[in-house]
Formats: sequence, C-alpha cells, structure tokens
Amino acid sequence: IHEIAAAAGVKNVPAGILNLEVKIGGRLETADALVKLNVKELKAPGVPKSFPPATIDVMSTLKANRLVVDAKVVQAPLNPLTLKADVPVEVVKLTKQPATAMGLPLKATLDLPETDLSFAREFAPQLVRASPAKLKVHVNVGGTVKAPLIESVIDLNAPEIEFVSADMPSVHNLRVKVHSHDRKVTVEDISVVLAGGHV
Repeated sequence: IHEIAAAAGVKNVPAGILNLEVKIGGRLETADALVKLNVKELKAPGVPKSFPPATIDVMSTLKANRLVVDAKVVQAPLNPLTLKADVPVEVVKLTKQPATAMGLPLKATLDLPETDLSFAREFAPQLVRASPAKLKVHVNVGGTVKAPLIESVIDLNAPEIEFVSADMPSVHNLRVKVHSHDRKVTVEDISVVLAGGHV
C-alpha cells in the first residue's frame, strides 16, 4: 500500500500488503454489493519494535437496502479492536437526492475487550520497570450522519506501576473510569494509592 500511496503523492504511509475483493450485482433499486478489504504485514508507526505486524480486515455488504460494515484490527499484544455498523441505504433515492445521506440513521459499536498494557513500559524503559495495567473501551454510535450521538466507556486499571528508580514514589491501585454521552463527559472514578497515601 505504501507504493500505491507514493504513486498518488501521499507520503509516510506504512508498508503493508493490500488485498481487495469487490462484487456488485442486481439492478440499481435492488443492488447487492460485497467489498472485502484485507491489509496484512502492516507495521504501524510509533509502536514498539517488539510488536508484530498488524492486520486489518473490513467487510462491507449492501443487501436489501442495508449497508453493514464489519471491521477488525489485530495488533498483538492488544486484543482485537472491532467495529460493527449498520446503516439503511436506498441507493436510488441517494443518487437522486444526495443530501438525504446526512439524515441517515447510524447504528455502530466499537469495542476493545479488556487488554493487557504491560508493553507500555517499552515506551519509557529507563523510567518504568513494570506496568501491569489493563484497558477496556466500548463505544456506541447512534443518531444520524449529520448529528451522531456517541456514548463511550473507558476503563483503566493498574494494580501497580513499578519504577526503575527507587527514588520514585510507589504507585498502586490506579483506577480511571470515564463515561461520555453526546457532548457530556463524566469522570466516574480517578483514584490511586501514591507513596502509601490514597488520592
């Protein structure tokens, strides 16, 4: 994909192998379509060198006036990040009235199951000896294309963060939980035991 991007004048695209399959059939008012996209051997910029290449799979289907998208990003050691979306699409109406696309209702979810963040120490090995933290993310998207309604929960837990230097304060039971609804963000919990004292 980096060679395709370079030919189009786009720079700094990571290297990877792209496979694309497209199938389209039927009349415009009863169109069926299938698009499968796979990217493998993708080395994401900025990640630790110990990380293996990532894989991205996206399958989009259009059938009975519904567009369904199912996507997965696999970047070990993280758990797979998944996206599922469902949008009603009347092809004939959209071709005649493109502006109606902004009013299409959205239904989508983005999920990162609880995943180990122990690798985070690789970003600062001179500072952090161990960081056995776990992160979980769930996002729901509703509303319309023009006015999406986003609701999310981010949950981070770290029983202990161990520093290289003995002069650094001990960190235990770090907990961060944040919930968002539309434009409102609520911090449900931020707490930590720092140098033996609860904050």
